[in-house]
Amino acid sequence: MTLVCVRTLTAVTLAVSAACALAQGGPPMLTDDPGTPPVGGFELNVAYTTHATHDRLEAERPLIDLAYGATMNVQLKIEGPWLLVREGGVSELDLGPVLIGVKWRFRDEGHGRPAVSTFPQVQTTLARRSVEKGLADPGTGLLVPIEVQWHRGKVGFNFDGGLFFLVGGAPEWTGGGAVSTELDEHSELIGELHFDGAFEDGSYDGIAQIGLRRELAPSASFIVAFGRTVVSSGVSPTRVSSYVGIQLRF
Repeated sequence: MTLVCVRTLTAVTLAVSAACALAQGGPPMLTDDPGTPPVGGFELNVAYTTHATHDRLEAERPLIDLAYGATMNVQLKIEGPWLLVREGGVSELDLGPVLIGVKWRFRDEGHGRPAVSTFPQVQTTLARRSVEKGLADPGTGLLVPIEVQWHRGKVGFNFDGGLFFLVGGAPEWTGGGAVSTELDEHSELIGELHFDGAFEDGSYDGIAQIGLRRELAPSASFIVAFGRTVVSSGVSPTRVSSYVGIQLRF
């Protein structure tokens, strides 16, 4: 299924940004977090991703993911890929599905309570030719997830889960968890297990990933993740998955 996701936390100032860029969910991982950019601030993720099975390759070349801090607790975002699909010896390349969403963090972390947010996102297709090439679904979709996050020292915990509704299609579900730890003041290591599935036929795919964020400057980070399917049912599993990108905060 086509679910893509944008996510991260930046800080109100460059100094706070350097500290808070660690121990979060979001890119390059699939599991999202409740974090939002500072008010008036932007976060741009530019990445090259790959999802490959034994008979199909999906590659975003690149994936552009832009978020804006509208208020202290609200983020606006838009993301979309230039998508390459190779299957049966045939390759197609064009604009993939676009996600437009609003994240609302309705509870902040503190006093033993986790941070919690919701992040409804509309999936749509901007180019009819993408549908004709099989790169995007013809209908409009709606993703409605919940994100939870808390910390214990230098270790961060993230969980998310939600439903995906496609006009004219059966509902699907997504969810997972991630654990992150600081390697040093500029680097963070993340591990996750994330699932996507369909209610109609009971199929699902669970992928395990390991990722790294490395701060290059107060306003830029290198982000990378690699994974593979560890459990699946009724679907062609993602044998390998990769994400390599740069995150800019301004």
